Amino acid sequence: MKNFKYNKFTGLNDDIIKIRTSVFIDEQGFKDEFDETDKTCTHIMLYDEEKPIATCRYFKEGENYHIGRVAIIKEYRGKHLGNKIMQIAENEIKNGGGRIIEVSAQVRVSNFYKKLGYKQVGDIYFDEYCEHIRMIKEIQMFRPMRRIKQQLSNEECVNILKNEVRGVLSVLGDNGYPYGIPINFYYSEDENKIYFHGAKEGHKIDSIKNCDKVSFCVYDKGVKSEVKNGLDVKSVIVFGRIKIVDDFDKTIDICRKLSNQFDFGKDYIEEEIRNFGRFVMCLELTPEHITGKIVNES
Repeated sequence: MKNFKYNKFTGLNDDIIKIRTSVFIDEQGFKDEFDETDKTCTHIMLYDEEKPIATCRYFKEGENYHIGRVAIIKEYRGKHLGNKIMQIAENEIKNGGGRIIEVSAQVRVSNFYKKLGYKQVGDIYFDEYCEHIRMIKEIQMFRPMRRIKQQLSNEECVNILKNEVRGVLSVLGDNGYPYGIPINFYYSEDENKIYFHGAKEGHKIDSIKNCDKVSFCVYDKGVKSEVKNGLDVKSVIVFGRIKIVDDFDKTIDICRKLSNQFDFGKDYIEEEIRNFGRFVMCLELTPEHITGKIVNES
């Protein structure tokens, strides 16, 4: 077991059928092992070098994802491969934006899922002859702050977004390199949205079209510390999804609200909008996670 790897498939293949037949039909006695869901769901196959050793499947139903048909060949059991293939499936779901995962667990192995963070929901039911229980897990999408004493409250984070006008927007740029752009912004507290404006083409726009996941960092001007040298600086990082604003009237409204944060004067702002508004593209960031902290520069 020197080199574990995995692959994803849509629909069944011979290796998946072989493993599930051996585990669920031959060993456990199930009769209705394969179903219509197998044709459209995502199957994961885990390999030891080139040897297929474990499989599972996942699919989306409503807002939740389901993981099931977790099967490991007999000679590889007891090596924590159940944990491994579940982690792979959970990461795939997480990367796809999933938040809630369900499993239909055989009662006899429900403790395995409990150790992975799944909680029992509802009563025991039978699938064929076998007792099952529905279990649910909410995915932790973002890391908790390590230095909890420095963490800002949500109210403090919002105040920074309301009072500051500049930050750094980071996207996934060319060839997988992060691309950070210093940029002005406008935060709408009523909508809980962050808006930006800029050109209609370029590195930033191409990156957003390829991947809508971004982070945005804002920090205040700092205040003199009463107990240390240097400034106490508060910063906020927003993780979320960004999209292009397609509506022209909304684009102009965003430009106006963003510009009004600066001391340009109303006449100047309106003239700039008349002359250049048609060349502007606005972006809307919907926060999924906001975190902030205070640090001293010294």
